[in-house]
Amino acid sequence: MYSKPFIRDARDEDYPYLLEHFREEDRSYLPDTDFQEAVERSIFFKVVEWRGNPIAIYGVQASGYEGVGYPWFLSTPDIVHIAKSFMKQAPEEVAKMQEYFPYLENGISTDNKQYIKWLKRLGFQFGPDHGTGTIAFGRHN
Repeated sequence: MYSKPFIRDARDEDYPYLLEHFREEDRSYLPDTDFQEAVERSIFFKVVEWRGNPIAIYGVQASGYEGVGYPWFLSTPDIVHIAKSFMKQAPEEVAKMQEYFPYLENGISTDNKQYIKWLKRLGFQFGPDHGTGTIAFGRHN
């Protein structure tokens, strides 16, 4: 049976499941500190739930520069099953982040093709690839 994903506030019980199931591509982005604490330092963070499980978590952290936030997104392999549906909701979620921070910026691995494709669809611009394996991206409100 197909069910639509929905976005909700993160709960403490989400973190162990997510940590155990994150995509390999996303594991390198996990903070060295406690994951739950890192998420809770974000100004805005949400979970995507599908079929009773959290399959993605995302948010935005303050950069330390006025009006600039660092968006982030981590998911389980199940994200591919609901990508189309999630991308319909994503522009509204980016707009909510930009209520806090008019300018969003961060970096992403050049190997993370799926997320780069999504970010481009959401209007993010990309810097050049300097051969470091990471490229910068940003979006103004």
